Order: sequence, then structure tokens, then C-alpha cells
Amino acid sequence: MKILMTSHRFAPDVGGIEMISEILARNFIILGHQVALVTQSPHASDGSLDKLPFIVERTPSIPRLLALYRWADVVLQVNIELRSLWPILFVRKPFVISTCTWVADTTGRTRIVDRLKRWVIGRATASIANSQSVRRETCHGSVVIAHPYRSDAFRCLPNVDQKFALAFVGRMVSDKGVDLLLRAFAILLCDSSLLNHAQSSGWDLVLTLIGDGPEVPSLTRLAHDLAIDNHVRFVGSLQG
Repeated sequence: MKILMTSHRFAPDVGGIEMISEILARNFIILGHQVALVTQSPHASDGSLDKLPFIVERTPSIPRLLALYRWADVVLQVNIELRSLWPILFVRKPFVISTCTWVADTTGRTRIVDRLKRWVIGRATASIANSQSVRRETCHGSVVIAHPYRSDAFRCLPNVDQKFALAFVGRMVSDKGVDLLLRAFAILLCDSSLLNHAQSSGWDLVLTLIGDGPEVPSLTRLAHDLAIDNHVRFVGSLQG
């Protein structure tokens, strides 16, 4: 089967949707399918992505995008993007939309474009939501399938001293709720029984925040305002 995937952001950009798209594309190839992926992310300047086992089309022209739709047997959008979906009006192919986050702005407000996106999701050949909450929010007819993850990276490692209590991995953007995590962590640090348990268990009551994004400055200020900055580590994006 020829699968055309669209992902607004893709490697070398770093984030959840970028990784989800790559995991799915690689596994479709393993299963014997042909894959082409359309993205708006620019090419890696160091050539590190030249050996991907599938075609990556970056910011294709209108004729090229139409040609890709004609080539495909099915279209899979990893998070809805109207900019790369319009050819479906002219090239009728089955299309599946996988909703990976809230279809709203960062404050939760539903804009006109969000209403249009939800309308389109409801008319897809099939739709996927990554959680029951997203399903209720976007399309009650969606099938709930949790995100894939890199089992080669996220696994238990032998002989590793696990002394840090908590970690968050993800982009530092408002809809991830890292501000809520910091406020909850501040409450935990006031619990004397937890502090005693951590000390007796040999844990460092430290929250490690792994990832980068536009909210890092405001989250750093929040940790300071909550007087927990001595217990919070911002380590940025990590690979491997």
C-alpha cells in the first residue's frame, strides 16, 4: 500500500509529533508499505536525515502535492493541517486524521479555524484520537489509540542509580501543563512525611524538566516564585 503521511513539523525539529510521525513511517516500511511524508520543516543542514527509509517532501509545490495525492492509496495526517489537506477536494482518496492534541488555541478558546478543523475531522474516512479526552473534544467517532514511543530509548536500564524522584519529558509549551506540575511539586515539598520517605529511600527530591520551548523563561520564573528552584533542573533537549 502507498501511504502519504503529512506532519506539519518533522525532524530535524524536535517534539512529540515529529517523533510519532517518524516511528509510524518506519514501521509502515517494515510492514512492507511505501511511504512518503509531507512536512513544512526545513531540511537538516548536516545531511543527517538523508538516509531515512522513506521519502520526505519538504514544503512541496502545489503541483507536487497534487501528484503525491494521486500517487497515494491512503492519506494519514498526524495532527490535522488544512494547508496540506486541500488536495483531497480534487483527488478523492481515503484519508485518516490522527488528532494528537487539543483543537483550540493555547488558552482553550475555540476559534473559527478550530471549528472548521473539527468539522473536517468528523468527515474523514476514519479518525484517531490519542486519548478519551481528545476524542470527546474533537470527534466522538474517533478510535482511541495511544501514541507510540521509542521502546529502544525508554526502557529499564540495568545498573543505573535512579536517585532523582521525578522527571518530565516534552516540549515546554503552555498546553503541556508544566506550570501545573511545578505547582503540584511545590505542594509535595511541603509534605514532611514525603520528605522523610525520600530521605530514607536515598532519593533526591528533584524535578528534572527535559525539553525546550517558548515557555522555559516563564517556567523558570514560576519555579523561582514558588521557592522551589533549588529542587528543579531545566536540562533542555536531550538525545539518545
